[in-house]
Amino acid sequence: MSASRAGTSGPLRFLGRLVVVLLGVLAGFFGAFNAVFSDIVLSTRGMTEAAVYVWGVYAVTGIAVAVVAPARGWRWVWWIWVPGALMLVLYSIRESQAFAWHAAVALYAWVGAYLGAYLGAALRTRLGRGSSPGRGDG
Repeated sequence: MSASRAGTSGPLRFLGRLVVVLLGVLAGFFGAFNAVFSDIVLSTRGMTEAAVYVWGVYAVTGIAVAVVAPARGWRWVWWIWVPGALMLVLYSIRESQAFAWHAAVALYAWVGAYLGAYLGAALRTRLGRGSSPGRGDG
């Protein structure tokens, strides 16, 4: 859907994307990066708790973004996930011995963001203010 049909101007769209990227940075730092940086993952229980935490942080972020701006549908997932994934890649360069855990956290983050965005778009559609979930048109 074009900006003129959606009723949003270029600067407003840019600001919206900037806010979503900043939310992705916050989710990446306090979610994904915290999970790989903290010492809580020294046990199986700690790893499970960290995985659920990462999934939850990204799911909540995805829901919030999709409810407010569902016009991009599932594509918001990338705007939310990429900042945290980049943090993990940069951290993995120095701490390569835990690469498998870092990759798993990145996967948990992506799945959480995807499911959150899907549920948020479905909620927005149910409220009668958006497109079908996952379609990406608005």
